[in-house]
Amino acid sequence: MKNFKEFIHIVVSLNGDLPRGLNAGLAGSLPNRVIGDKAEQAVVRRLENIKYKACITPGSKSPADIFAVRRRQGYWHIMLIQVKSSGHISKIKKLNDTKVEELNELGKFVKAQIKSAPIMNVYADKPVLISTGYVGVHSLETKSGMRNLLKETIFYTIFRSNFSNVDLSKAKKTAEIAHTL
Repeated sequence: MKNFKEFIHIVVSLNGDLPRGLNAGLAGSLPNRVIGDKAEQAVVRRLENIKYKACITPGSKSPADIFAVRRRQGYWHIMLIQVKSSGHISKIKKLNDTKVEELNELGKFVKAQIKSAPIMNVYADKPVLISTGYVGVHSLETKSGMRNLLKETIFYTIFRSNFSNVDLSKAKKTAEIAHTL
């Protein structure tokens, strides 16, 4: 998808225009932030292994830590993913209902921006599926460096645009599978 990285920067930089709660950064303290950054990088590598182009959102200023995109059969699939990590498996946080709703609101916002952002005008009338999800990562320090193990993935929902000629049930199933990484 052309201009995808620039599009992410536009969406994240619209802080004042984001729906309420969507402009709250989720950054933590420095040690936690380093662990979180490494976990996000590990998730990006997994996404790239399944042929998605993935970008970490700048400065954790969005409910989604990662935006990823891939061309599927007849449509574009955009994944919005929140990553939570910890060095202790029992301390990997899950998203509460409010955070899930913020992530889903971001999905709706991205859908609207694809139709209105000038750099995305070529996609305004194309089939696009946007899905939201969560990844829980167990970050282990080893002698050879940080090791990140995906412990849980959750698919939340989809938003679609221009999907009249695409099999929605098949696309949703494909999105669910993609979120398992």
